[in-house]
Amino acid sequence: MKGTYFGAMGFSQLGSVIGPWAGGVCIDLLGPNRPSLIFSVLAGMTLLGMPLSAYAYRQVRTAAHSTPEMEKTL
Repeated sequence: MKGTYFGAMGFSQLGSVIGPWAGGVCIDLLGPNRPSLIFSVLAGMTLLGMPLSAYAYRQVRTAAHSTPEMEKTL
């Protein structure tokens, strides 16, 4: 269980790497003189990610409620 936890913690650092890279690609492709277009693309990506985040939250909450009490203490 601990290996899974620490393995999953590595994914939290992934956004710190991908975020600046994606922003640089966005600026390269769309140009720095179109900030409203870049903002629109980023806002669209955020809106697309919200349902995925809600789905993951529901999955974690359901798994936590279905886990026996003894496993919660590990």
